[in-house]
Amino acid sequence: MLSANLQVDGCDIMITALAKIEVGQRHIYPDEIILLREIFKTSYEEILNVK
Repeated sequence: MLSANLQVDGCDIMITALAKIEVGQRHIYPDEIILLREIFKTSYEEILNVK
């Protein structure tokens, strides 16, 4: 579902790429971070786990 939401917002990312990000096999691009923040309605600090 996340992959579909990102694609609707203009980020061409496949579900396999998201899985690789989750396990640390792929880095995340700045445009993906921006869209994730918007989708989850949260702060950059929360997305990046910065305290």
